[in-house]
Amino acid sequence: MNRNTHTFAYRKPDFHTQTGVGLVEVLFAVVIFAFGALAIGNINILSLTSIRTAEVHGNVNNIAHEMLEILKADSTSAGEGVYNIDFDEDTTADAGNAIAQNLVTEWRSRVRTQLPAGTGRIDCDDQGCTVSLRWREKVIPGEDTITYNVRASL
Repeated sequence: MNRNTHTFAYRKPDFHTQTGVGLVEVLFAVVIFAFGALAIGNINILSLTSIRTAEVHGNVNNIAHEMLEILKADSTSAGEGVYNIDFDEDTTADAGNAIAQNLVTEWRSRVRTQLPAGTGRIDCDDQGCTVSLRWREKVIPGEDTITYNVRASL
């Protein structure tokens, strides 16, 4: 006898073989992605801060050397102390020399505008001149004010 009989048996589901992505795996991937995004954001912030600091340091160098060139051009008056000013001095240079007074006033204005809380000092004698710049540096931990000194002979 040849009979076609079909028997249907109930199959118990197999929970050991998984298809698809589990919730824990998705959560783990999101956490890893979030940490990576935060790290990249932090790197960008540090990069921008470093760029700003480099810009300020470049301005400091340019401003100091600009004044040294002015002092070398008028070395006789500079050696006599006509250009001498201190950091917090309100008066600018020798009141008897209008050219020196105007040059120092313009220089101090540039120092104030290009440096955060910037101020400058000029100290000349018959041997040479020292130009000092002081400004606030908020980037370097533990240091609030930085002073940059440049000395040149006349």
